[in-house]
Order: sequence, then C-alpha cells, then structure tokens
Amino acid sequence: MAKRIFIIDDDESSRLLYRLNFKSVPEIQIVGEFDTGEDALPQIPLLRPDVVIVDYGLPGMSGIEFIKQLGGYPGIKIMLVTGHDLHFLKSSLPHSSNLEILQKSWSDEDLAHIISRCR
Repeated sequence: MAKRIFIIDDDESSRLLYRLNFKSVPEIQIVGEFDTGEDALPQIPLLRPDVVIVDYGLPGMSGIEFIKQLGGYPGIKIMLVTGHDLHFLKSSLPHSSNLEILQKSWSDEDLAHIISRCR
C-alpha cells in the first residue's frame, strides 16, 4: 500500500520538485499539496496522510506551529524541511520519533533520503 503524502510549501517550484521526484516511486502517493498550514490542517482528517513534508518558513502559520497543531494525530510522520540552521531548530522542538528535521536542499542525495523516509 502506498504511503499517503502531504506537501506543504509556499514555493511552487519546491512542490514541483517533490512531484517530479515522487512520480516514479510507486510506494508514494501525494494526496495533498498546500502552500499554507492553514489550508492543510482541515484536510488532515479527510485525506489521512501517513507523511507530512512541511516547510519551516510558511506564510501565516509557520512549519513549527503547524507541527504543534498535529498533536492530535500522533501516527503521522513529519519531515520539517528548512533552509535555516538545523541545530537551532532541533533545540526548539520537542523530541519525537515521528519528527525529522532536514536541510532544504535539492541534491540527489537529499531527495533520495526524503524518498526513503517517506516509504
């Protein structure tokens, strides 16, 4: 069964890169794409993603605020992607086995890592 993925990023080119890279992976199905956390939150119970890839720097609700709102959905794996300092972010978030913080980079290696973590 394919993993159901939400992508939340205000940058259309980032969402496009995810789509292009996930397209050839049958174990991954993108079930929602959003440019704000406010748009994505009400869709969580309806579309039931297994994995949420969320950008840290969203307009309105930040990626961290979005993650805090997901407290009622403990089974969702979360990947917070950011161009900011990872050390700072890791120290500001509670430890969770369902949360991974990744540097936002479009290298083949980084995308392969994201794909492997989504499976």
